[in-house]
Amino acid sequence: MGAIDPMAMPVPPELGAPIYGWVRRLALQADLAGADRVLRDALLDLTSSLSVAIVYPGQDGLWSLGPDDEIPRENAPVIAVAQARRAIISSHTALVPILTSTETVGVVLLTRNPRNPGYHPMEQVAMVALAREAAAILHHLAVAHLQKQQEIQADKGSLYRGEALEAHRSRGNEGVVIALTPGWVKTTYWLLCATLLLGVTLAILVRVPTYSSGSGVVWFEGVSVVATTPGNIDQVLIKPGQEVRKGDVIIRQRAEAEQAELVAAQTEIASLQQWYLFDPNDPTVKNQLATLSARIDKARAALEMKIIRARKDGVISDVRAKPGMVVQPSEILATIVNPGQEPEFVAILPGSDRPRLRPGQTLHISLDGFKKAREEATITSVGNDIVGSAEVGKYIGNTLADALRLPQGASWVIVRAKLTNKTFEADRRTYQFHHGMPSSTAEVKVQNKPFLSTIVPALEKYLPE
Repeated sequence: MGAIDPMAMPVPPELGAPIYGWVRRLALQADLAGADRVLRDALLDLTSSLSVAIVYPGQDGLWSLGPDDEIPRENAPVIAVAQARRAIISSHTALVPILTSTETVGVVLLTRNPRNPGYHPMEQVAMVALAREAAAILHHLAVAHLQKQQEIQADKGSLYRGEALEAHRSRGNEGVVIALTPGWVKTTYWLLCATLLLGVTLAILVRVPTYSSGSGVVWFEGVSVVATTPGNIDQVLIKPGQEVRKGDVIIRQRAEAEQAELVAAQTEIASLQQWYLFDPNDPTVKNQLATLSARIDKARAALEMKIIRARKDGVISDVRAKPGMVVQPSEILATIVNPGQEPEFVAILPGSDRPRLRPGQTLHISLDGFKKAREEATITSVGNDIVGSAEVGKYIGNTLADALRLPQGASWVIVRAKLTNKTFEADRRTYQFHHGMPSSTAEVKVQNKPFLSTIVPALEKYLPE
């Protein structure tokens, strides 16, 4: 980006949250050393730099709170950036001034690993905007830091210890003891007792719900269309929502070898039939014709295996096959459901919650990709077995399981639930449920506990249910 005027650089909306989050942390620092560390961490986080140095100007020259070798020997570029009040950014290095409206507080030197790509434009904007927004805070702390250093330097020539002189300078800032009248003390005492009693009573009576939280997918029960032979998908002739009849061709696999074998066998038998017409009683020709007929039947059967047909009348609700995809036998390629099939939900919940789950409980679902699309479903069945992520993949299909990003090594219980509605509303529109729609948030309330037991778990057995 070259030379940049930091005062003219706006903060993009996508960088507002991280930049001002770091500025808030910066504002909580009590001294320049803490603020310096926070600013360095912020720049490393937002720009992925290899190193960050902050150089401050002083009466005796440039100084830094980092190592002694942090200030470059050739400091003319640093001084030029501070005087010009412009940021200079190349592909892997940057000099960014820390500016208020009237002062140059310091200069940030950033370096990126030469083996990595250069600074992205958004990273350049982030470093310039963060340095500018942090300038006012650092200016205040830098002035206080320099003043304190001057006082410490002056104290070294005094007859008194530095700690005593510092205590003398801060005298009068300790505050005074609050003046309380006996009447206020008595009233406040009983008020505090009543407040404490009320707080304990509410902590016992107020109930805090406990939820079993997991993920899941929308599910339409139907017949799975599976591959019968390994190979590559050539054509997918269906799409979700399409009606099909039993026997319709819905997917074709590549069958060049099978087609070539059928053509070769038909060519050979056509040639052999000419010999048969000349001598119908030749036993050798008869045997060869029988062999070729069996070969043709076998080639046609192999070719038919590459054609995947609908196993029943219904509606396509899930298509997982794509042209060019490599499939294995028994791999699910699509799902056919009955027309008007009501949607269900398959929830994957922690196995440790199995004893507290039962049919009839209400499952709350938030569909991914839809704001405020929170639906309810009634649990119809709870799995008896605690299973791993691999077993979940076998139940709902590896494609859907991968979309849920279940951690390996965890244990789960599979829960089936009936969705209350056939459609859902989001963004002021009505949508249809589709097989495989994921939900990263599926939860069911399994327990109500007193608030006090959440603060002090040891008291739970003594409190009323």
